[in-house]
Order: sequence, then structure tokens, then C-alpha cells
Amino acid sequence: KWRQSFKEYCNKQYYGLWAAAMKQLRSEEADPCIWLQGPANYLFRTNGICWGMDPAFRNPVLFQQLQCRFEKDLAVLRFVVLTHGHEDHYNVELIRHLRELPVMWVVPDFLMDDFISQTDMAVEKIISIQAGQRINIEGITIEAFTGLHKDEGAKKGYPSLGYYIDTGNMRLLFPGD
Repeated sequence: KWRQSFKEYCNKQYYGLWAAAMKQLRSEEADPCIWLQGPANYLFRTNGICWGMDPAFRNPVLFQQLQCRFEKDLAVLRFVVLTHGHEDHYNVELIRHLRELPVMWVVPDFLMDDFISQTDMAVEKIISIQAGQRINIEGITIEAFTGLHKDEGAKKGYPSLGYYIDTGNMRLLFPGD
């Protein structure tokens, strides 16, 4: 019963929390800023650059509440990094809402075909990345490694990338799920 009460509370409060976070994300005074958007979904402002990792909404009520705001609110993002294809990290419907924005998408190589076919994203907005590769976007270095969602040689698991990110004034580690 407490879970249902908590879920109802979150559904009522999240819209206001989202609006406050978007205001903070746009504020130059809030740099650096890291906002946990969901259980494993992040929005950042580092060195004046707004970016995201695995933006997703699993809760359909929250998605419906915010759907009209996505394009406006997330237009500040310069790039988004994806780790893997589970729905709590990879929300195709949300990505479709953002596909017209000038956002670059850093997509694991094993997810590329699905990403292109499911989202209809323009190929020039996509950077494919694989384990061991390092890229730099607007002064932020992103180094990919095999994520902890699947062990090498394991029969069970799911392909995933983890990331070591250096913004110049902060280092972030995202080992995987």
C-alpha cells in the first residue's frame, strides 16, 4: 500500500520538480549541475554545456504530463549519451520527440541499427561509439568501456557500455546498470 501512495505522490509532484530542474539546468549560476531524472537517467550542466545520459520515462503518467514540454525544455541539450537498450535507459518515444532538435546522440555500436530504425533520427546527428573508444564533444571527453550489464563470455546478460567522462573540471564514472 505504501508503494501505491508513494507512486501517487510522485505523479503529483514530479511536474513541479521537473520545471524547477529545467530552470536550474538553464541557469549559468547552477554550473556544474547534475539532476537525477529517474532511476538511472541524468541531465547535466557542466562548463556551460547541457547534456544528458539515458533520458527515459518508464512511468506513463509522468510521460503524458511532460510530453508537451520535452522539445522546449530539452532543447538546451547539446548531446545525449546512451548506455544500452533497456527501456529504463532507452526511451524511443522520448527520442522521437527530440529528433528535430540540434542534439547529437552518442549511441553504442551494438544499438545503432535499432536506434536508426526505431527513431528515424538523421544519421548526421548520431555518433557511434564502442568499448575502448574516446571521443570529445565541446570539450567533454567521453571514454567508453564494456558495461557491467554483461560479463565477457557470459551466456546471460545484455550488451552495455559504461563511460568515464571528463568535463575538464570534474570526472564522472558510469559503470553500467
